[in-house]
Amino acid sequence: TASFSSPFLACGRRSIHSTVVSRVPYEAWGVLLSLFTFGNTRADTISGAKRMGGGNNGMHRGGGSVRTMMALCLGGLVLVTVLYLAKRVDSNRTHRELDLVKIESRDITEGLNNKLMECIEKVDSLTQDSTVIGGELKSCKDTKAVVMDQTQKLKSENEKCNKELKLAIEAQTEADVGMQGLRSEKETAIAEKQSADNELQDMLQENANIQSQLDECDGEKEHLNSQKDMEGRCNSQLVTAEAKLKTATEREASLFTEVQALTSQKKTLEARVAQLLTQLSRATEAGDEHNEHKLNQRLK
Repeated sequence: TASFSSPFLACGRRSIHSTVVSRVPYEAWGVLLSLFTFGNTRADTISGAKRMGGGNNGMHRGGGSVRTMMALCLGGLVLVTVLYLAKRVDSNRTHRELDLVKIESRDITEGLNNKLMECIEKVDSLTQDSTVIGGELKSCKDTKAVVMDQTQKLKSENEKCNKELKLAIEAQTEADVGMQGLRSEKETAIAEKQSADNELQDMLQENANIQSQLDECDGEKEHLNSQKDMEGRCNSQLVTAEAKLKTATEREASLFTEVQALTSQKKTLEARVAQLLTQLSRATEAGDEHNEHKLNQRLK
């Protein structure tokens, strides 16, 4: 019965007992069982004969021989049947274990095939990704070249704007200096005009006084002649003063025209500065440090 117990089977292998049973011939087991049965039967016969007495020894021996033969045949048949069933059960169990091993091997093979297909798909995906990445890398290189070209153009434009700004600053400085000179000249001309006006007023007042004196001194001819000479001198001075006044007026008009031109140029420069400040504010809000630095350089 030990060959039928499950503890003797483990991990798809035969038990030690079943292996031993399968390797021992049926005849050896029959001989062993016959000897064992014969020994037991003989012992029973001898002990029975001793109990019954000597007269019946032959009968007991004859009965013991028949029982011995029957026991041997029955024991051999039982032993062969048991061994055949044990071997059949062990063979069926071995076939089931082989089937399980085949199923496991098939599952493992299918799993490996699935893994292989997944690896192939991953390799294909990686190949496609590599192609896509290569295209993107080429596009990035092209974009980088375009950006570098634009950067070079911006640098050239920045240098040009810096030169223009430098020239504009120099022109503004010269214009400021010119404005200062023109203001000084204008102030001088205004002072000269004021002086000429004062002289003219004095001359007019003097002429009025002379005319009053001429009206009062009609009887005094010599004095009148002298006064006429004085009037002629005054008129000459008046003509000179009027000429100076005209010259000062023309100079004032010329200075006013120059002031208007400089004012227009100043407004143009102020508009340019305001435009640069607006661009600088937008660049600051957008966080464009490169453009912000460029605009600061232009403003400077």
